[in-house]
Amino acid sequence: MHNIVLDKDAQTVLTLNDDLQTTATGALSLVSGIIETGSNKVSIQNTSSGAVSGFEGFSLALPGIYQNNGFIYGTMERQISGAGVYDFPVGEGVGITENGYNRVVLDVASGNGLVNATYFPGSPGTIDVATTTTCGVDEFDVVYTGMNDGYWRLIQTSGPTIAYDITAYPNILAGITIPSVDGQYRLLKAPTGTSDWSSYALTGDPCQVSPSFYEVVGAGYSGFSDFSIGGGATPLPVELVEFTAAN
Repeated sequence: MHNIVLDKDAQTVLTLNDDLQTTATGALSLVSGIIETGSNKVSIQNTSSGAVSGFEGFSLALPGIYQNNGFIYGTMERQISGAGVYDFPVGEGVGITENGYNRVVLDVASGNGLVNATYFPGSPGTIDVATTTTCGVDEFDVVYTGMNDGYWRLIQTSGPTIAYDITAYPNILAGITIPSVDGQYRLLKAPTGTSDWSSYALTGDPCQVSPSFYEVVGAGYSGFSDFSIGGGATPLPVELVEFTAAN
């Protein structure tokens, strides 16, 4: 298909029987409704950052709260071509026991190829680590003591290795117990299926952390696997990443 426009009653589910794919110049517009992919996927072949539109943005006034409408319930694939920002508006269902809309965003520095993103509910594993690293000229302790309910799995299926930062927007529906009283969080990366994430607390750039649990960055990564949120005590100096948010 050239362009895909989802325009159904709010939270009405369209279930796929096959892959749904745009052309190299097509786009996906998520006006209203939810696409459930099952074992299939929605594939955006257009490499433009703006080839996907209509999804909900992050609100500083209502962090983690969404209408849970206009997203992909299942797997979404995007064609990456060099530097740019690529949104993956994915999530899990709309029922009261489901986690809803949980978008993840890649800010690509280099590389190209096809990348799939899927959100999974449930515990990604455990983490309990205290370690020391250096930011600038100063050392500080990193203590990760908890993870959120839910995780993102990204898989690259073609092309050379992609280098990127990644930002996740978890939904309050996940029933999350926020793991850090210090208001400092980081999106951690570990091999698919990892049960104990403690060995991966310092991968990427551990000096970039986020002040909000509902908008969490993971910086300095390459290659893809599973991602989830860790929180802990990371005394200054660290780089608190600021974001431009829209209602």
